[in-house]
Amino acid sequence: MKKFLWLLLLLLFTGFIFFNSSLPAETSYKASGLLAQWLDSLYAAIGDPMPVDRLEARLRKLAHFVEFAVLAMIWLLYTSDAADERTNDKTPSAP
Repeated sequence: MKKFLWLLLLLLFTGFIFFNSSLPAETSYKASGLLAQWLDSLYAAIGDPMPVDRLEARLRKLAHFVEFAVLAMIWLLYTSDAADERTNDKTPSAP
């Protein structure tokens, strides 16, 4: 059952990545632009302003990195859980 849940999460997250990748550029820029503006105001308050377009590009790259890092973690958990189940199936029971 646990293996099935990891597989389901893996498929759902892959679909999430596919959905985000298929969004039009304007929609994607709006989402990252809002976060970039918020971070720009935060950087300005600290005293280290950064151009919003550079910040937005970095946010988009970071988002891709995080998405695929999470996908890799889910895959590792799915495969390790599957390996654990195979090992447990082969373990002889105590008399």
